[in-house]
Amino acid sequence: MAYSHAAQLVATSLEFRRAGELIVGSFSRTIGHGDRLGLVGPNGIGKSTLLRLLAKDLEPSNGSAVVIPSSCVVGLLRQELLHGPEEHRLSLGSLIRARTGVEAAATELHRATLALSSGEPLNEKQSSRYDRALQRWLDLGGADLEHRCGDVFGQVGLGALDQDRLVGSLSGGEQAKVGLAIVLLSNFDILLLDEPTNDLDREGLEILEGFLTDIDRPFVVVSHDRKFMKTVVNGVIELDSHTHSASFFLGDWESYLHQKAVAQRREAEQFQQFESRRDHLIRQRVEVDRRMTKGIAAAKNHPDNDKSLRNARLERTEKTMSKASRLDHAMDRLEVVDKPWRRWQLQFRIGSATRSGDLVAQLDRVEVRYGEFRLGPVSLLLQAGDRLLITGPNGSGKTSLIRLLFGQSAPDRGTQRLGRSVVLGQMDQARTNLDGPGPLLEQFCDQTAARVGEARSILAKFGLGPDHVERPPSQLSPGERTRVCLAQFQQHGVNTLILDEPTNHLDLAAIEQLEEALGLFDGTLIVVSHDRAFREAIRFTRTVEMNHGSMTELSG
Repeated sequence: MAYSHAAQLVATSLEFRRAGELIVGSFSRTIGHGDRLGLVGPNGIGKSTLLRLLAKDLEPSNGSAVVIPSSCVVGLLRQELLHGPEEHRLSLGSLIRARTGVEAAATELHRATLALSSGEPLNEKQSSRYDRALQRWLDLGGADLEHRCGDVFGQVGLGALDQDRLVGSLSGGEQAKVGLAIVLLSNFDILLLDEPTNDLDREGLEILEGFLTDIDRPFVVVSHDRKFMKTVVNGVIELDSHTHSASFFLGDWESYLHQKAVAQRREAEQFQQFESRRDHLIRQRVEVDRRMTKGIAAAKNHPDNDKSLRNARLERTEKTMSKASRLDHAMDRLEVVDKPWRRWQLQFRIGSATRSGDLVAQLDRVEVRYGEFRLGPVSLLLQAGDRLLITGPNGSGKTSLIRLLFGQSAPDRGTQRLGRSVVLGQMDQARTNLDGPGPLLEQFCDQTAARVGEARSILAKFGLGPDHVERPPSQLSPGERTRVCLAQFQQHGVNTLILDEPTNHLDLAAIEQLEEALGLFDGTLIVVSHDRAFREAIRFTRTVEMNHGSMTELSG
């Protein structure tokens, strides 16, 4: 595709309200050549909504999003690979054609071709429609998509995958690789990427970073992977959860963090200066009122017929009144500085249960087969207080190892053993801790034995209010389901914690809070994570690496 450096996406006063509530407030920005922008903000603030508005996938309540020139194509690659149950029945090839825009372009080209071949005399409008449709199909890569699919699938580790395969039959790791492949195959003029780093392994992250670093096209990306953002962005758009407005920070990720810290300090200093000046004026005014009251009382109690004393007293009174007037005027002119607003932040601690026995879990030469995939033989002894990191590419057997370790699946060979008094808390990759049809509040009470009022309070602390707790967990966003898991860990104490990609769908502040909580957790910890900054922040005592079903224990 011949990308035009003139391609621009112009957003003017974009606003979106849902049921009267402001979600995105007056967003204005021109996105064009050279822009490699990160979009950040707390979960639920409206990042995905803003991307949909920019892509015209959602009708704004006010404002507009316009592409210049009009032939340019904006591509939105959303957070979830599959947008509905019907897409589970799509073939892999069909999904890729749809996500890359080639399917829609081919449909329009077909319609334009039919109009040309209808037998009616040609007119300029029909010919122009056909030319535009053909050019768009070519620009989006329709002519060589199948050939490029072969190359890209090999690059991301899906070379053996048949494009006729139903997407719903793919594993979580395979779906993550498909999502990466779609990004690499997209030829949009402007890219909007919503959480493309979720579920990617180390190799996938490196491929995505290389792609975004090399392409000569503007993009906006939402991601909570701090190392990824350090690598790819040259500007940051931050959405404010209080005003729903956007602030723009020019420069790389480190520059954004520095500018934000400076701005917060400046806000605090300006408010302190305002408070100090206001309090000083108030104290002076109180003192003037005291003097005036004292003077009036003295005049009443000590009438003086001496003209000079009377004039002196009158002069002092006039001076005092003049000073009071000046102070009132100064108060009126004092520019009010609002107290810096600090948004809600997740703060929690993981509840502790009674210590387990020394042995938590053990595998002895365990083997298991899942279709063509074979895991093992593996032997692993997990002891109380171990902090184990499990690494390896997608599809290498990390989740299978956890399921075997804690008796959630049976081995074909070998023995598995679970220790005494193990109280397990688990966050799986799909966040299915609560997945029944009933309301979240009801299921949470059943799982944690919390009373209704207590459960409401706990869930509210994790940002899950009345609108959330009456819905089934399946209707919550991935970030909201992640916070449900964390609420369970706090309410129902555990001594053994399993976290599978825990930073997926959490905002940056929540990730930092999770890191702090895990630092204080004194039980046994098992973590699967590809988040490099998170892995560096957690003190692990052991690391095992999975590779095609085999396990290697690394030092430290």
